[in-house]
Amino acid sequence: MKFKNKKYIIVFGVLLGYFVLNSVRIYNYSFEYNEHKSDVAIVLGAGTNIGKLSPVFKERINHSILLYNKGIVDKIILQEALVKDKNNRIVKPQNITP
Repeated sequence: MKFKNKKYIIVFGVLLGYFVLNSVRIYNYSFEYNEHKSDVAIVLGAGTNIGKLSPVFKERINHSILLYNKGIVDKIILQEALVKDKNNRIVKPQNITP
């Protein structure tokens, strides 16, 4: 019985160590920022709220414009976002205002 409990403790310790190690690596990677010249920037879409851009999508667009103005990217490709109308139906975006 004691040996079985030790197995669980060892497995739990290995999983916890793996989780902590990956958490530290992800945290450290978040401080790395490299700007390399690219042909294109692809801005992934995010949800909208009845024709209004979500804050996440707005910031993605703003950052892509910043990269374009700095000359880091030559073109910007925007992915179409899903839009919900007043009746909560998903429709194709038309005249989305920032």
